Amino acid sequence: MRFRHRAIEVEAIQYTGTNKKEVVEFTSGQALTSEHTDAIRLRNPEGDMVARPGDYIVCDPSGCFHPVHPLVFEESYDLVKE
Repeated sequence: MRFRHRAIEVEAIQYTGTNKKEVVEFTSGQALTSEHTDAIRLRNPEGDMVARPGDYIVCDPSGCFHPVHPLVFEESYDLVKE
């Protein structure tokens, strides 16, 4: 069987390790940070997920936030020009 990735538009932000505040704002408080680690915990119905510096935080069409490795993100998403 063959599958095709559906073309959908998503909102995303890249977590740099220094923009925790912006990530928390982007996720409407669904991202939890700590002073003791660079990782960010993302709450969603599937369970908590961890984003590390360099990862993109993607908001899917249902409003859930997921970390995406930068290589996967760059291969899967194109910038939408407005």
